[in-house]
Amino acid sequence: MFPIRDHNPSLTTPYVTRTLVFANIVIFLLTEPWAGGMVGLWVEWALYPIAIMQGSYLWGLITHMFLHAGIMHIAGNMLFLWIFGDNLEDQMGHLPFLLFYLACGLVAAAAQIAVDPWSDVPMVGASGAIAGVMGAICCCSPKRASMFSR
Repeated sequence: MFPIRDHNPSLTTPYVTRTLVFANIVIFLLTEPWAGGMVGLWVEWALYPIAIMQGSYLWGLITHMFLHAGIMHIAGNMLFLWIFGDNLEDQMGHLPFLLFYLACGLVAAAAQIAVDPWSDVPMVGASGAIAGVMGAICCCSPKRASMFSR
């Protein structure tokens, strides 16, 4: 089930949500070969658990959240961020929302590293951060989260 909108207008302009969506799309286009992007950037910015365990490529803890493995991957993530991010940003404020979003992505990265710390398979995507946003909507705004039950 994919949401196409919500019925909860924001009281403030969701600057952080819009910036995150824009940044993800731009970076996606910069790293996709079919869009003339640089594959090397994708390889360089992905999160490699083995590299983190060895103390290298630490930027991957943040940069992996802005890389996506395909058009459906980014489309799904950005759709859910667009639908739910503005409401949470409205409730939390701009800077707290950004810090929460990044923290959720870091928790997802930590979980992946904990599961297989010596993996050389790259981790990419904002799915962990988006899952945190959706979880916060469910916890902080149960009425907003129940929009699917209408």
